[in-house]
Amino acid sequence: MHANGEKMHQYTVVMPEVAEPPCDYPRGLHSLLMILQLVLGAITIGLVADMGSYQAQAVLSEHEFTVAAFISFGESTALMMIAYGCLITTLLLLVASILSARSFYNVPKSLFFVLYHMISASMYLSCGLSVVILGYQRRYEKNYITAGAIGIVNSILYIFSTCLGLRALSIK
Repeated sequence: MHANGEKMHQYTVVMPEVAEPPCDYPRGLHSLLMILQLVLGAITIGLVADMGSYQAQAVLSEHEFTVAAFISFGESTALMMIAYGCLITTLLLLVASILSARSFYNVPKSLFFVLYHMISASMYLSCGLSVVILGYQRRYEKNYITAGAIGIVNSILYIFSTCLGLRALSIK
C-alpha cells in the first residue's frame, strides 16, 4: 500500500537478449548487399554528375538554355535522384544495424525494409533502363550506358534484398 492508501502495481518487462554483438554485422548477407548497393549507388551518382557537367557545358556554350534542353536532362536527373535517395536510406539502415544489436536483428524483418527495397528496385530498374536507352539513342554514349547498367545491376541487388526481407518477414 502507498501512503495515500493506493495499491502499488509492479510490472516486469522482459527484453529478449541478443546472442551476438552487432559488430558481427558485416559478415551477414543483408550487410553485404547493402554495402554493394552503397558502392554502386555512389558510382552511379559520380557517373551521372559527370554526364551532367558535360551536358550543361554543351547547352551553355550554345547560349540556348531552353526548357527543351532542360527536359533532356530528365532521365539522368531521375537516375541521380533515385541513386542519391537510396544511398542515404541504405546508409542509414546500415549504420542503424551496426550501432544497435536490436536493429541488426529486427530491421530485416520489418515491413519497411521489404517495401523500401521493393520500391527502390523498381525505380532503379525503370531509371536505369531509360538511361541505357538514351545512351543508345545518343550514339552509344559510354557514360549513359554505364550509369544505366549500374542502375540495373543495383536494382537486381535490391530485388534480392526484397526476397531476403520477404523470407525474414514470413519467418517472423
